[in-house]
Amino acid sequence: MNNPIISLNLANLDSAMLKGADLRDVDLQGAIMSNADLRDADLRGADMRGTNLQNAILRSTNLCDVDMRGADLEGANVQGADLQGANLRGAILKGSDFQNAILKGADLKGADLTEAIMPDGEKYRPTIHGVEYLMRKIIRIKNPKFIIFTGKDGQFYFRLVARNGAVILASEGYPSKSGCINGIASVKKNAKKISQYKPLTASNGQFYFNLIAGNNQVIGKSETYKSEQGRENIIEMVKATAPDSLVEDVA
Repeated sequence: MNNPIISLNLANLDSAMLKGADLRDVDLQGAIMSNADLRDADLRGADMRGTNLQNAILRSTNLCDVDMRGADLEGANVQGADLQGANLRGAILKGSDFQNAILKGADLKGADLTEAIMPDGEKYRPTIHGVEYLMRKIIRIKNPKFIIFTGKDGQFYFRLVARNGAVILASEGYPSKSGCINGIASVKKNAKKISQYKPLTASNGQFYFNLIAGNNQVIGKSETYKSEQGRENIIEMVKATAPDSLVEDVA
């Protein structure tokens, strides 16, 4: 337990601003977190059974191994989130947006996925899509690629997704799709230049990097990693894959 004394069981956190918060292993069972902003938060190992997350923003949130049985995520933005090993049995996921999310190993038995948007941008319709179809969809990405998508804020974003489905580089929002496409072109141009990678340390002590363009603007940001070596491995992966990766537009 990283936060052994913290219990927010049944807490009212409606519309709470928790962007980037460290909530590892916290007890959030039954909490009201509708409309909460949990972008880039670390919720690994948290107990979120029965938590109300309607319309919450969970973009790029780390939800690995989270217990979310019976949680209500209707209309939630879960784009780019890492849900590997998460327990979502019986969860309400209607209309949630899972574009570019990592769901490998997640347990979705009995979950309501009606009209949910899958990682590849396709809506899930239970009348024509079975669970086996769903599991094939969510864990496979044949080749590394850039994916352009629209956020709930109406801006355009891209992510570079590795063969294993992991997001290895992510952009900030662009007001226009053309700007987003130009951002991808800049990543392709600068990816092989080690001088354009800026190693950084997050407030939680983990390691990440920014990819910088020639004008010193940030054009891509990595996830955080427990070790410097983990960060270096991802830098090498971006260098190797970004220049030749295709672009998929699901915006």
